[in-house]
Amino acid sequence: IILVLLSLLLITSIVGVILFYLNREKLLPQLTKDLEQKTAGGVRFPSQWINCDDVRDIVEEKDKLYVACMGGVLVVDKNSGKVQDQITEVEGLGYGTTTSLVKKGDVIYIGTQDGFTKFDLNNRRAKKISVNEGLVNGANITLAEDGDKIWVGTFDGLSLYDIKSEKITNFKDELLPGSVKFSISNIQVTDKAVYFLIIASSESQGGV
Repeated sequence: IILVLLSLLLITSIVGVILFYLNREKLLPQLTKDLEQKTAGGVRFPSQWINCDDVRDIVEEKDKLYVACMGGVLVVDKNSGKVQDQITEVEGLGYGTTTSLVKKGDVIYIGTQDGFTKFDLNNRRAKKISVNEGLVNGANITLAEDGDKIWVGTFDGLSLYDIKSEKITNFKDELLPGSVKFSISNIQVTDKAVYFLIIASSESQGGV
């Protein structure tokens, strides 16, 4: 029985080689094209992208969309609708579940459920910034751009991150006197002021 199985395996392999040789003019160009697409720009793209049924945030820029998903961030071509790249924990994302996005030049700041990740789209270097780096809290991150600074709303408090110096300033008790918990759900930056929404709960009366 073993000899029969080995014989069948050998015959199948030989047939496969013959078929490839006969169809090499059709197959080789396609294989080359696929390889070039997967290694475009020196970056080998995965054959399967992350699932993005649960969209958390979208940043639109020129011909691209940056889409925050449960498993990371997808980079999508606006014209074709095709995914071009992705940023996941494999690429250095600090935590898989994303919540918010801010893009400044070639750097994208990705809010997650454990701080935010600073990701350079050129050299693909990632840096995680969370409680250990000075954030007031690491969960439920909401990001808002304010010039050379980024406001970081969290599950319990507000942080201000300076892009140039990387200094972090935290705000908590002064946000809403009399409250115990300061869960920020939304931040709006204007020329004259910054508004943020504190969620009402058993530990906070909530407010703006």
